[in-house]
Amino acid sequence: MSKSKETVAEQGDGIAPSPAPDAIEHELAEELAHWKDLAKRAQAEFENTRKRLEARRLEEVKYAGACMVEAIIPAIDDIDYALAHAAETGDDSEMVQGLAAIRLKLLDGLESQGVEVIDPVGQPFDAEFAQAICAVPTDEVEADTVMQVVQKGYCLAGKLIRPAAVTVSTTPAITEPPATEPDAAPAATDPAAQAAE
Repeated sequence: MSKSKETVAEQGDGIAPSPAPDAIEHELAEELAHWKDLAKRAQAEFENTRKRLEARRLEEVKYAGACMVEAIIPAIDDIDYALAHAAETGDDSEMVQGLAAIRLKLLDGLESQGVEVIDPVGQPFDAEFAQAICAVPTDEVEADTVMQVVQKGYCLAGKLIRPAAVTVSTTPAITEPPATEPDAAPAATDPAAQAAE
């Protein structure tokens, strides 16, 4: 070999010396572990997303009828008002009996779909399911007891559709007897007023 070729061979050809086979194997094992970890994380994220979407879909199906219930409730309210008026006037005509039958069918249909009526008369007031529209001071029942339901509430599968509008009892205000007026205070001693006398 010529001298120049020997010098180049001694100095190398600019390529780094190849690492030992154990180092390559270790590096490849680390890279493989890294990619396996990423694959596991991607799989877990995919499963979590699938479960979230499935839960959302089931909830949407469960509450799909909420809009329909909200549309039917005012009609039931109107029937209730008509029946209450008929009861006040003593009207027991066939039309009133027909309204009562229609109301019962509507409520049975709603109940079969998971709708519950909220009618908490005599129960402790629960702000989660009722809205107090009036407070009535009374000693007849404990404070914060629902005395009257002005408008019934409704839940669908445990989800509140409309709270009940209620009147709630309160503790009556304690009226104290009027304070007796103290004796008239002595007249002010105004030197000008005394001089005028």
